[in-house]
Amino acid sequence: QLTEKDYRQYILDEYTFLKRPVVIIGKKIFIGSEKKNIAALKASLG
Repeated sequence: QLTEKDYRQYILDEYTFLKRPVVIIGKKIFIGSEKKNIAALKASLG
């Protein structure tokens, strides 16, 4: 049984291995450097 913590760790391990930026803030996960993802990340940071 995988927990949320396990999923987060797999995302960080696998996506960063593939050279995609990954940012986790609370329950939100931002993956990639597309303009829409960067804009959403900036909005979450305030």
